Amino acid sequence: VFSPIGRLLNQQTRQYEILDYTVIEREVAELLEQFPNASQIMVGTPSIAENGVIRHSDILELENVPLKARLEEKFQLPVLLSNDMHYKVYGYYRQEQISDKIVTLINYPAGVLPGTATVHKGVLLTGKNLFAGMVGFLDYGMRREQQVKRLHRPTAEPLIIQAAIALISILNPHELLFTGDLLQKDDLQRIHAACEKCIPKEYMPDFVFLPSTEEYYLKGMY
Repeated sequence: VFSPIGRLLNQQTRQYEILDYTVIEREVAELLEQFPNASQIMVGTPSIAENGVIRHSDILELENVPLKARLEEKFQLPVLLSNDMHYKVYGYYRQEQISDKIVTLINYPAGVLPGTATVHKGVLLTGKNLFAGMVGFLDYGMRREQQVKRLHRPTAEPLIIQAAIALISILNPHELLFTGDLLQKDDLQRIHAACEKCIPKEYMPDFVFLPSTEEYYLKGMY
């Protein structure tokens, strides 16, 4: 919960075995009881959040749920539903005040499809269906199930390198930000060297390791 000037008023973390719409509605209702003057609801999901509907999510109970419409009908407040990566990279751009640069964030959590997001000189690139940067959809020469099984250390590194090369080639960013359970700071040197085998050295972006994106996530939401 944020104040109108961005001060954090309340923050809590909860974990559920089953996370469906009922849980989300209950959480929002409890917060609105504490903060009845709230004017907007922001939702970030590890999914494609197209037209307010959650798709291709790692949270199976929320698949194809029209979350935006249901929350707006229930609470009579505007709702913004977006991919969590979009919030994070936008928060980084605003926090670091780099309005003249192209920045791409690449996130590799363990055991689920990775995601990326890009801010191009102040503009968040979302794409036609709001999934621009979904590198889990790249052709890695294997079925999706096989790809997910390889998303653990150290077997994920070749996939991370392939995704990084694709992002650099297509987006030509100033900075490539790396985060997620499958990445450590020391990995970046190897990944950088591998990318240079395809990308001329003078066109390589700066590699930045982010041990956490929590502060950028909150900033981006605000």
